[in-house]
Amino acid sequence: MVEDSEPVRETFAELLSAMPGFELAGMAASESQATEWLTGHDDGWEIAIVDLMLKGGSGFNLIPKLKAAAGRTVIVYSGFVTPEVKQRCMDLGADAVFQKSGTEGMLQYLVSLRTRRRVTGV
Repeated sequence: MVEDSEPVRETFAELLSAMPGFELAGMAASESQATEWLTGHDDGWEIAIVDLMLKGGSGFNLIPKLKAAAGRTVIVYSGFVTPEVKQRCMDLGADAVFQKSGTEGMLQYLVSLRTRRRVTGV
C-alpha cells in the first residue's frame, strides 16, 4: 500500500488483516519509499493500492512501475478522483480507481479479485 496518511495506512492494515486471504506485504508514504520497496520485493506482492497525492511524489508516476510486473493488479485509491483523473490512471495501467469515500466498493473489488484468483488458480 502506498499512502501518505498514517491513519489511512493503519486503518487498511487492520481491514486487510481481518479479510481472509489477504496479507499486507508492505507500506510506503512516498513515491521514493515505494520505488525503493519495489526494488527489494519484486515478487513479494500481487495487488498494489496507491494514493495519487503522496509525500515527495505522485501515485501517477508509480502506476506504470507497478503495472510493469506481469500479473499484478494496481488499484488507485484517492480523494481526488474526477472522470479525467480516472481516465489518466486507467491509461497509465491502473486496473481500478476508487474515490476514498468509496472504501466499501474497493473492499468488494478486493474480495472479487481474491475469489477470481482462487477459482482460476492465479
